[in-house]
Amino acid sequence: MPILVRIFSAGLLVFAITTSAWAGEHPVAGKLCGFSPQQWSTNLAVAMEQRRGNPLPFTYWNLALAVAMLDLAEHTNDADMRRYAQSIVNRFVAADGSISGFPPEGFEHLQTIPTGQVFIRMYEQTGDERYRQGARLVRESMRELPTTTDGVFAWRPHQVWLDGLWFTLPFYAEYGRRFGEPKIFEDIRHQYAVIFAHSRDPKTGLLHHGWDETHGEFWANPQTGTSNAVWSRAVGWYAMSLVDVLDEVPTGYPAHRYLIRLLNDIARTLVRYQDRPSGLWLEVIDQPTTPGNYLESSGSAMFVYAMAKGVNKGYLDRRFSSNAIRGYIGLIRDKVEKEPDGRWSLIDIVQSAGLGAPPVWPAGSPPPSPRDASPRGRDGSAQYYLNQPRVKDHSFGVAPFIRAGIEVESLMKKSMRSAEKLGALTQCRS
Repeated sequence: MPILVRIFSAGLLVFAITTSAWAGEHPVAGKLCGFSPQQWSTNLAVAMEQRRGNPLPFTYWNLALAVAMLDLAEHTNDADMRRYAQSIVNRFVAADGSISGFPPEGFEHLQTIPTGQVFIRMYEQTGDERYRQGARLVRESMRELPTTTDGVFAWRPHQVWLDGLWFTLPFYAEYGRRFGEPKIFEDIRHQYAVIFAHSRDPKTGLLHHGWDETHGEFWANPQTGTSNAVWSRAVGWYAMSLVDVLDEVPTGYPAHRYLIRLLNDIARTLVRYQDRPSGLWLEVIDQPTTPGNYLESSGSAMFVYAMAKGVNKGYLDRRFSSNAIRGYIGLIRDKVEKEPDGRWSLIDIVQSAGLGAPPVWPAGSPPPSPRDASPRGRDGSAQYYLNQPRVKDHSFGVAPFIRAGIEVESLMKKSMRSAEKLGALTQCRS
């Protein structure tokens, strides 16, 4: 097992690998080290702000970026970054101070629910009742979301996609805690229990991207209703949702204990599928020999974030620290590049993936792949996920990368006994 040396010098955390399992096999051509994890998060956040422009355009993928930037601003006390992240919801704030227009047209409603997380953060920062009104508007709109017959928020009627867990349940739980609606916690426990029962493969412990309760969708297994291949980012949404919801559910509630069990279950499963040389995870997690499979950045960043935060919060045993750190170093070493203009980029992010008929793409969306544009192209097969375009700097990769850096920094500091005992500064390979 490689030994990881953590070294602090002049405020910078620098990683070095002291055994050959990674050092000889993975040269860092064009990729640089020398920043702490939180500084890496800032590097990517600043690059994304420069690319996205100001204000932050309202898209559902940029909502994930806004939440990550708010997390980072909380740790760095960067008021400009906080204002930039908050700018994504300005379209709902009218000149007279009223808040309206949610959910916006042209989006699938479920995708827009993280707007409420931004409103709550703004309310906590300012005490301005408009933002509490905004959070309430989002909460009330959730009563109109489609659900399965047993009450799970559905991405589409009768269909649960793992993506939807992060898009709905962290805000739902936060609203329940912040504004005194404790019945939400039991509903959340129920929703996860239904998803676990239907979506988890008992042989692998992994969860399928989608579940159709009618078993009638062309992508659904006729016996189980689940989609076929296991998509990395879908499982990442599931893992991220668990640690984010756990922050909001008080410890005295049965939901808290139940969600910790689920998080431990998926963490134990993920470490079995972690690529040993790189520390990362494959796009189709459980098919390492399938031609075209590759180490994908967004799912890997989500798993690192979930495990690091799980350890930091005491939800996971500290033995998962090494898995989180290995994954994070793999991201820095293999998936971060410096562009000619000096900006940092995160590469090898799958652009998107869905199930069934293509949606109406909102303004600002990247062009869909040929399979996404086909009514039956989104079939949940391994080839579908592997044929989706690989892009750089997509918010669904950068957002969990930013959050992973925050948690890994905290994790590493807790692991340090004494900076003086760790030796001299060691630079990463160039």
